[in-house]
Amino acid sequence: MYASVPPEGLITIQNVHETNKHDQFLMKLRGDFEAIRSNMMNREPVPLLDICVGELLREEQWIVT
Repeated sequence: MYASVPPEGLITIQNVHETNKHDQFLMKLRGDFEAIRSNMMNREPVPLLDICVGELLREEQWIVT
């Protein structure tokens, strides 16, 4: 027997899961990325992980040059 979860509940669970993945990823970054990490963690709504990775790649290129 399976429990029935309303669609709103599934959306909430997915949002929490996405936020957790986002936060875990950002917290593991080197100190060089502290400013951009803080910026991304304080955004509302939380940017998707793909967007975070793209911004971090641009920041890394800027640091290298």
